[in-house]
Amino acid sequence: MSHLKNRGTDNTSDPPRAIRCTAYALDPLRQRQRGLTLIELLVSLVVLAIVLAIAVPSFRDLIDKNYLVTATNSLVASANLARSEAVKRGVPVAVCTSSDGASCAGAKDWSSGWIVFTNRDGSSPPAPGTDDEIIEVAQSVGTRVVLNASHAY
Repeated sequence: MSHLKNRGTDNTSDPPRAIRCTAYALDPLRQRQRGLTLIELLVSLVVLAIVLAIAVPSFRDLIDKNYLVTATNSLVASANLARSEAVKRGVPVAVCTSSDGASCAGAKDWSSGWIVFTNRDGSSPPAPGTDDEIIEVAQSVGTRVVLNASHAY
């Protein structure tokens, strides 16, 4: 072992190193365990339950607000469509509630759907006639949202 350097001793060979034996290496019960204890698992489940109890109602409110915004935007889009079609065609265009997509229901509840149509005869309350064209049929917004108007048409 000529390539090893001497560490301040005259011996040319290194003395053997002592091997340490620890209690952990000899006792299999004291070795590091992998996994969770029952108490750690229960504590983490309780923390998870508390976080979910706080988050779920907020998430439900977010979903309800999303339904409302979607229904409102759909109705506003239909009103904008009616306005632009009236300008483009040069005839009156009306929006009214409709549950069947072919005739006006004359109800205050817009949740069942509505139609956008040309109202060439200018009837009031508006109703699609034989010479009128239905431009758009909006389906029901669902049961989670109620759209009510102050007038029937």
